[in-house]
Amino acid sequence: MANSNSKANASGEANVSRASQLAGTSGKPVRGSNAGSSGSAAGKPSTSGGGVTKVKARMRCGQCGIRLTLSTSFTCRCRKQFCPKHRYPEEHACTFDYKALGRKQLEDNNPLVVAPKIDKI
Repeated sequence: MANSNSKANASGEANVSRASQLAGTSGKPVRGSNAGSSGSAAGKPSTSGGGVTKVKARMRCGQCGIRLTLSTSFTCRCRKQFCPKHRYPEEHACTFDYKALGRKQLEDNNPLVVAPKIDKI
């Protein structure tokens, strides 16, 4: 009985520590931060002069989340990156207002035609 109780308590503590790491309130460094590291560890960028460098996040599709490369990424007018499958506005529920853009283009390209007024005698 004591073992099952200690297991439940340990998992509860793990959940609390995980939540505090996500919130950033813990004193422990969060994964991905190099504060206090020497920079000589494999896989971590070295810092010169003691400055902290952030590892750039990889580009991912805004819809399905697959990893994108420079040649497979498409930037939509809603300013999000998408894979070739979701690059069209109909495929990713685009938030850009294409209707307003079309109206503005028509207004700019087709000026209002007004006939000259006739002078009264």
